[in-house]
Amino acid sequence: MSARLRPTLAAPLAALVLLAGCGGGGDGKPDPNALLSLGDTQSCLDDQGLETSTSPKQLGFIAGNAPAGGLRVNVGGNSATIAFGNTRAEGRRLEAAFRRFAGNKKRVKNLLERRNNAVVTWLVEPAANERKLLSDCLR
Repeated sequence: MSARLRPTLAAPLAALVLLAGCGGGGDGKPDPNALLSLGDTQSCLDDQGLETSTSPKQLGFIAGNAPAGGLRVNVGGNSATIAFGNTRAEGRRLEAAFRRFAGNKKRVKNLLERRNNAVVTWLVEPAANERKLLSDCLR
């Protein structure tokens, strides 16, 4: 009899193991610790109707040489550059590079932010809705 039960228990058990590996709490919110991707971020921004570019001429030196690429996006009357590293450590190094070469050290804290492996730099201090729109697309 135990031989007959094994096949019927194997499928649900395998499904449970697969679902457990999916991550996320099932709340539909992105994992705040996940590494971010240029491709996923750009797709989201494009879906929002925003103009994006990965042209090195528009990125500047740091984002143009970022290990996982860079992206420029126009948000309202503002623009932002996003530099992507492959790891959180690379994100920290990108942030340090931006801070090192920033002209106005006091002002940079309102124009620069890092989330995991990505660093966002704004042309001018963003309005709350601009910051939220970009933040919601960092994936």
